Amino acid sequence: MKFNFDSRTKKKNGHLNCATLRRMLLLFLLTLIAGSLSCLKSQAASHDHSRSREGQMVDDEICNCSEVVIEPETKIVATNSVGTIQITAVTPLERTYTWEGDSRSVKMIRRSYRWYGSCGLYFPGDGYHWKEHHGIRRAVLNEGQQHFDTADEATAWLKKQTIENAMVWRNDGDETTEWLKGRTNENAMVYRNDGLVVTFKKRLGRQELDVDVWQIYIANKKPSKLPGSDDSKIVVIHIDSSR
Repeated sequence: MKFNFDSRTKKKNGHLNCATLRRMLLLFLLTLIAGSLSCLKSQAASHDHSRSREGQMVDDEICNCSEVVIEPETKIVATNSVGTIQITAVTPLERTYTWEGDSRSVKMIRRSYRWYGSCGLYFPGDGYHWKEHHGIRRAVLNEGQQHFDTADEATAWLKKQTIENAMVWRNDGDETTEWLKGRTNENAMVYRNDGLVVTFKKRLGRQELDVDVWQIYIANKKPSKLPGSDDSKIVVIHIDSSR
């Protein structure tokens, strides 16, 4: 940095006056701060916006579009240890959930950034937004795609999800990871060889229904075989609206 001053900035004895020194110091500090901010911004721009699934709550990749799973006029019927759930896509955002003889609907929300790898749809379940049905008055819902580079990564994610979804829910709604035989949500997650995943479970302490629908992609393609899958547990039905 180079500063040029004429003779008016100097005292007669040839030394810079105090006001000029303060201006020089302030200009130097401002230039240093600006350079540091520019460096940090450059590093952030080059940062790999990874789709972390190892406990990172929010990925910083901005979603350009929603990665949905169920197209309109399509329904998925999934059966697990909890029971059978039917999820129908009425419109691009409206979903109807049918279980134990009755149905409830919500309008899903598009995600604006990745959340645990998903850039699809969600519904947070604020308040008691449903009429009570078999102890359920609210729902926490997810639908989206999960992308992996390798089959091993996808398999590891499935194993982790299986354990997390088998947690025991106490009457007060809190969770415990205690591994007990006969727990209500054991095997709450089912999936097919083509990577379609459905989780269906209840948290009666919170009067809550939890349903997740995921589509796995490996190297941007649907898989053809996944260990532990059972194609009979999930059926996809296309609705003929012309009838």
